[in-house]
Amino acid sequence: MARRRWSWILASLAVTLVACGDDAGPGETSATTVTTPAGSGGAGGDGEVAGGEAPGGDAAPAAEADWVRLSPPGGGFRVEVPAEPQRSEQSIPSEIGTLEAVFFSVELGPDAGINIAYTDYPEAVLEVEPARLLDEVVQGSTANVSGTVESSEQLTVDGNPAVDYVISVAGGTFQTRSILVGRRLYGLQRGGSEPDEATFRRLVESFELVEG
Repeated sequence: MARRRWSWILASLAVTLVACGDDAGPGETSATTVTTPAGSGGAGGDGEVAGGEAPGGDAAPAAEADWVRLSPPGGGFRVEVPAEPQRSEQSIPSEIGTLEAVFFSVELGPDAGINIAYTDYPEAVLEVEPARLLDEVVQGSTANVSGTVESSEQLTVDGNPAVDYVISVAGGTFQTRSILVGRRLYGLQRGGSEPDEATFRRLVESFELVEG
């Protein structure tokens, strides 16, 4: 397989916007899918990073490394990651206004990486059934990378609607959890040439919502 920088493409998480359109009938909504590719550049990890030194690109597998804590100001969450992440932002034009997406990426050697992202939706998203929105997130993410959904399971995380899904693409796999908290969508993703359930589980199970 060709060597890939998975952390650079992990924000293949599509942000699916569902807003009530003027021409929608009763109970209907209009949908816009906006792609949010992550940049690999940007400043170092934002907010609190605690723990040992971050391992380099060819460090031990993520499940075996010393993880550090990420708690960015304004993010409303904390999570553990295998190394200090790179932060990037992107303004995303859409039919219902410009959205601001924030990404935190960790490269785990040439064949794997982790990405954490969040985006705030407009108020109209509160009128959409969460299960429908999350299903559209899965479908949008899959279409964005021309992949295939291997599994998808909706669940709740701290009382908030969420979905775990796995997408296979040429040469690898994306393991993702998307969590809808009010108007904000969080995405936690691990991608690589091979799936890594231990790393993905450690990532998502360390995620906590916090004030601020």
